[in-house]
Amino acid sequence: MAAGWVAVGASAGRGLSDGEIVRGFDFRVVEVLDREFTKTLGIVDDDGNTIWRCRVDGVEALWKRGGSWHRNQRGQLVELKPAFGLPKIGCSLVQDHAGQWGVLMRFHGDGRNLTDVPARHWQQDARVVEQLLRTALFDLAIGNNNRLKRNYLWLGAEAGVLPIDEEKALDFEGLVTFRMDQATRAAMWAGLRRFPLSRVVAGLRSTLSVEMVEQVASRVFHAEHARLLATELVARLGDLEAELYRYLGSRYADGKRAGIPSKRARGPQPWDGY
Repeated sequence: MAAGWVAVGASAGRGLSDGEIVRGFDFRVVEVLDREFTKTLGIVDDDGNTIWRCRVDGVEALWKRGGSWHRNQRGQLVELKPAFGLPKIGCSLVQDHAGQWGVLMRFHGDGRNLTDVPARHWQQDARVVEQLLRTALFDLAIGNNNRLKRNYLWLGAEAGVLPIDEEKALDFEGLVTFRMDQATRAAMWAGLRRFPLSRVVAGLRSTLSVEMVEQVASRVFHAEHARLLATELVARLGDLEAELYRYLGSRYADGKRAGIPSKRARGPQPWDGY
């Protein structure tokens, strides 16, 4: 077992916030509260996953249970959000005794995402708009190209939003492009007038060293691959300020016209398939 991987027995609730791999998980400790949660959220297809709301050792959580290995599951566990001023979801990659993989995530809010909340409640909220801008910097740094409104959990009027589901992350050869509606884009452009962009980016460059990112990534990647990922991610911080302006002016089709082969066409990275 690689350094940083953990094998936990039946009592694994404390692992929900560790961003680690939990193997040999005994799901007798999981109390499923709602097997219809996927339908409640209105998700028709979530990459073939079933989402259950459950409780693990007294900790309320979401169990995103896939029928087969998902090559991007580890991307959700590289928890660097606090460095970007964003809340952390707290999740672990788990494998039960039958060998089935899934992601176990702490439950936040009431299950609603931004598609469920009237736009006037958040597009004109300066605090939420700042969170969207910080998330954009986060997505650019980690190479995440799947930021839709449903990838934000609504935490309430006081707390704002929590970005989730970075399954398209760590694709550093791709072109990260804007994937939300024009009104959200306009709100973010307006928010840039009061957002201390240069100061935030300077803070990220001083905080996110290769060694710091490597330490986080090594929890769920082999050591040599964690170093490669950390080096790539930190290198992206050099152009982050200019990239944010490009991102807000981009369209999703830009990535397809950039002449960059898709992940599937390029084939897996060395850290994708184990």
